[in-house]
Amino acid sequence: MKQISRHKFALMTSILFFAALILAVPAVFAGGLGFKDIDAEVDGEFDSGVNAAGGSFEAAPGDYVIITVKAENTFPVNTSGHRIRNVDARFRVDSTCPDNLDDKTEETISLEDLDPDSDDTATFRFTVPDCADEDNYDVEIRLKGKDKTDDTEYTVEETLQMTVNKDATALTLDFSQPDPATIDCDDRSFSVSVEAHNLGSITLDSGVLVISNDLGINKWDFIKLKPGRWTNEETWFTKNYTFTVADSIAPGDYDLRAEVEYEDGVRSEKRFQTVTVPDCSASEEESASENAEVETTNDDVDTVASTTSTVTAPAATETTTSEAVKTSAETTTPTDYTLPLLIGGLIIGLVVLGAMLAFLLKKK
Repeated sequence: MKQISRHKFALMTSILFFAALILAVPAVFAGGLGFKDIDAEVDGEFDSGVNAAGGSFEAAPGDYVIITVKAENTFPVNTSGHRIRNVDARFRVDSTCPDNLDDKTEETISLEDLDPDSDDTATFRFTVPDCADEDNYDVEIRLKGKDKTDDTEYTVEETLQMTVNKDATALTLDFSQPDPATIDCDDRSFSVSVEAHNLGSITLDSGVLVISNDLGINKWDFIKLKPGRWTNEETWFTKNYTFTVADSIAPGDYDLRAEVEYEDGVRSEKRFQTVTVPDCSASEEESASENAEVETTNDDVDTVASTTSTVTAPAATETTTSEAVKTSAETTTPTDYTLPLLIGGLIIGLVVLGAMLAFLLKKK
């Protein structure tokens, strides 16, 4: 009786085993879209902590990161149909800076259609912002595609963890383009700005140098940069410099160098710009020529004015003479002589009449 029970138990166990095996077969051979491999490279070095199942890696502000994803069609190679189309890989990195100074980094990359047991690779590149705080950040990776045979839509996701750690001593330097890039012949001055930021975890006693030996420029400032968040004013230095180029400097392009030294001068950051000194002699000759033309024009104007004065003078004289004649004519009008003549004639007539009367009286 016990032996029969044992046989029944063995039979039931076998049945359950084969049932489980049958149920497991579809899961084992089921296909779709998946991650075949994931790699993380930070400043040229691969991180072993990342694989197809996710993982984590470390980086520092300013590091260049490359994430490589290999997507695969997990159907067996001899599967009929089930080509996966419209495959894309989306990458998204959390904001790493205080006050959201940087937006989330996101990019979607299209891949080739995948036949069963085939794969394709997507590569995502980004730079950890200089303003990144020390913390852990998610790098989300999503694969998406559609089965051509049954229109099944596949979506698979993995998340990598990026840990940002600041180096003990790290510093950034920005050096602006000269303003103006080509100096003016009259002003002969230009401005540049320098900005330095402490990205490290210790205080840096540094020096900022702006120099151009050919232009006779040599400016030095001592600075002290404390560690902290990017928005902390004690972590950065900024200054605008204005220089004047001497008239004796020959025309040409001149290099400018901004440099920050730290760790007692052992380490440094350098940036370069170019300022152009034009040939101002041509401008001076052109200006002299224009001045000469203006003087000639003024001389011509003076000559014309003088001639006009000489010509108009007689006209004024003629006018004066005419007025004199007119005045004389008005003085000798016949009406003006009539009264004296009448009086004279009357007197003469009276004299003659008196003489005749005297003669007649004497004759009697």
